Amino acid sequence: HYAGILGADSAEIRSVLDELAQEFLAMGPAIVGFKLGGDGLLLYGANRARMRGFAAHVPNATEWTDRVVEQRSFQVDVVDTTGAGDAAYAGLIKGLLHALAPQDVAWLACACGAASVAGPDAVSGLVEWTNLRDQFLRRRTRASNLLRNQAV
Repeated sequence: HYAGILGADSAEIRSVLDELAQEFLAMGPAIVGFKLGGDGLLLYGANRARMRGFAAHVPNATEWTDRVVEQRSFQVDVVDTTGAGDAAYAGLIKGLLHALAPQDVAWLACACGAASVAGPDAVSGLVEWTNLRDQFLRRRTRASNLLRNQAV
């Protein structure tokens, strides 16, 4: 065996990710996510029973119940991808801790990842929340009032 090649279209890949997410959720986490690099992010919320325990940590946990959230990546000039995943995870955690709506959490994660890759290293592209919001909000087709007005 020298190499294996898997050919799949985006619908097949999405189907596999949907199945994999359900398997992971069955193991106990409240939210499962897949970073898709330049294609964005997929987040999956667990069932109502699992979300009850999560609500002790995230005030709007019920908004995640049985949700699938998809967020496309932002188109930026990529300088260096070092730290992009870490920046995206930081955005995700910040959004969760500030009880942003699920779509806004995904938006924030992708915006942080996009800002990160625009710099020559892991942190140079990162900016303050208000600058990040201003930089990427105009690229968002449907931003909630919560995200526009939230002082995070």
